[in-house]
Amino acid sequence: MERLGWCLEFVLRHSSLESEHVKELVKLSSVTEIDNRKMKMLLLNFLEDELLSKASTPEWMLEILEVFEKLLLHDWDPSNPNPNPISDSMKSAYRIVAVECTVKYLEAEAGTSNPKHYLQAVERIWKRRFQKLEGSYLLTPELRDWKRLIDGSLFNQRYMLKLASFSESRRTAIQGVQLFLKDARNNLLGPSFLHSVAAATSQNQSHNGYFFFVVCLLPLYISSYTTYLLVF
Repeated sequence: MERLGWCLEFVLRHSSLESEHVKELVKLSSVTEIDNRKMKMLLLNFLEDELLSKASTPEWMLEILEVFEKLLLHDWDPSNPNPNPISDSMKSAYRIVAVECTVKYLEAEAGTSNPKHYLQAVERIWKRRFQKLEGSYLLTPELRDWKRLIDGSLFNQRYMLKLASFSESRRTAIQGVQLFLKDARNNLLGPSFLHSVAAATSQNQSHNGYFFFVVCLLPLYISSYTTYLLVF
């Protein structure tokens, strides 16, 4: 139930989310055995719907990624030889969304004496949220580098103007989230049935020809023979 609590807490704090998503999560809360995979899929739907309907990467996506990380680590056994479940695309998506949600305010405020909204974003993302990331796999060296640059912009106008020049930050953020969604869905869905059979069969080379014949050639042979009988 703790996992569901993470998701419910997120939804209740963000009224901008579509009501259908809220309803779906409330339905899950009434189920005794919560399917962790369903919760992950629901969070991915939150992200995808925002991209498709508004083509934007709002700040609440950072929290989605933080909750998603908790769900992944909840299922991960550190003693397992499988790699860490936090993918590079997820770390990258978190970083570029954090940057976009900050520098977008500089389009209008760079060079002004009081860039109010930019300063507020720095306080929310790079101070309060950043502090809570200690111990998270999302806290990468690249994210720390961006923090140093953004912190420097508070005291150096040249740094702020440099950040304001990142005109492609919105597109980069959208592309980064799209890549994460693709990777995350592939990991959740797993390989197709035929890929699984092929992988298992390939372990025994003597069966490769048999598998190819049964799956690929036999249906064609039956179809051709049936056509032959109908004609003659």
